[in-house]
Amino acid sequence: MTRSRVKNDFSIGIDDSATSTKLTVTNSGVAGTLTTAAQPNITSVGTLTGFTSTGIDDNATSTAVTINSSEYVGVGTTNPADLVTLSGSGSQPAIRLITDAGTYNGVYHRIFPAGDGTALAISADKGNSGAGSYIRFDVDDTERMRILSGGGITFNGDTATANALDDYEEGSWTPTTVQGASVNNIDAGNCRYTKIGNTVHIRGEFWNLSSTTSSALIMGGLPYTVANGVESAFPVMYHQVNLDSGYTQLTGYAQSNSNNFRFYESGDAVNWSALRGDQCGSSTDFIFAITYEAA
Repeated sequence: MTRSRVKNDFSIGIDDSATSTKLTVTNSGVAGTLTTAAQPNITSVGTLTGFTSTGIDDNATSTAVTINSSEYVGVGTTNPADLVTLSGSGSQPAIRLITDAGTYNGVYHRIFPAGDGTALAISADKGNSGAGSYIRFDVDDTERMRILSGGGITFNGDTATANALDDYEEGSWTPTTVQGASVNNIDAGNCRYTKIGNTVHIRGEFWNLSSTTSSALIMGGLPYTVANGVESAFPVMYHQVNLDSGYTQLTGYAQSNSNNFRFYESGDAVNWSALRGDQCGSSTDFIFAITYEAA
């Protein structure tokens, strides 16, 4: 029975039977089939065809990285249920990224486990679907911020939708005349607003009024409509305004359920009175700031 042979091309064949060659060594490489048990030390500088692995490991006693037949990748788990699962110890995974929540309940996204004193934990609640779901940010095991699915951000453990900050905006606005006069000059750089939630803070300046009439001076152009039933008064600095006899100062007034504002004269022991267009002129100047609730 032939067990080995050297051919005239200097290749060496090693058989386990006389009828077939199981391993051939030639000057171009090694060919053959290994039919024995797992081999502890195999090194290849080329491609191993027909090779099957149960995972990518770190040569320890457990698999560190697994790529299963669905091409899901798991780190710290041999059974990844998602495209990428990075799992820590215990019931709370260190990191789990899920594209389809599937049958998971409760917290299903988390970066760093909660309750272990880590600096940061980010989680999302699937158990409360719809308007009750959220993304939550914890620092040192204390909730600091929550993003609600219905819109808005709450802080420091507050979960009430009514308390959520749901808007922030900055921009410019342009005062316009509705009646009483025409405005010829506007300080565009000083006509700015900031909206935080439903509260609007604006500042403005305009001057040089012409085509004045005896009608009340009404200005428009507020960036958001004033809420219905909510009134707002504001201070105003003015120049060259002819106050009526018995009146000593002006106060601004943001008109409810509109985008308009106006100015009122006031004094000692007299009723306030709307400022008219004909009390203003080419030298009149108004500088003011308004805070009001948006509709």
